[in-house]
Amino acid sequence: MLYTLYTFARANAIYFLLVATFLIAGLAWTGLMPKGALILWFSGHRTPAGNFFFSLATRGGEVAGFLLVMVILWRVHFRWVLALGAMTLAVALTSNIGKSLLRQPRPARYFRDQGSWQDIIPVPGIELHQGFTSLPSGHTMAAFAFFSLMAFCLKEKRTAAALAFTLALLTGLSRIYLVQHFEEDVLLGASIGFVLAILFYWWFTPQKMLDGKKYGVV
Repeated sequence: MLYTLYTFARANAIYFLLVATFLIAGLAWTGLMPKGALILWFSGHRTPAGNFFFSLATRGGEVAGFLLVMVILWRVHFRWVLALGAMTLAVALTSNIGKSLLRQPRPARYFRDQGSWQDIIPVPGIELHQGFTSLPSGHTMAAFAFFSLMAFCLKEKRTAAALAFTLALLTGLSRIYLVQHFEEDVLLGASIGFVLAILFYWWFTPQKMLDGKKYGVV
């Protein structure tokens, strides 16, 4: 089993490296910077183009992202469409349980309670969540699950890794830009989504593929 995990990691080394670098850099950021620092930075650098771009990018964690990955995986093998569907249910369940247990305030509520909402410039047309459902970011979890699974299933590893990571990362950043989540919410969502993708890729890989002959390029 350790051998097959090793070969899987080697086959997807570029993607693993990109995700690991993002998570380590993100943890360093949250440890060094005040809570919500990136939200405040984005708020002070809003542009109409940025508003449009990130409003579009956030759909990577919604039905649009699911359908995009489903179409791509359909062309690879139908079992990956089944894996995607099952994984999406797990993402929804995990996200809801996490939010219920952790009960962290959304940025809009947090900054209002702190008396610093005047420092925030919301994105026009975006309805801000106000409850205690901030941690983890469900959109980010879904995006990293969708696009990680896609990266694992495609044969062109370099292209798949770059594309999948970029789409997942932009979805996560969009949640901060749109003042829906904090940096730590995005990092936890990304971590869980990444792990779920590994698990469901593993579960839906035929046993004969786990012997190392063709593992990681299915």
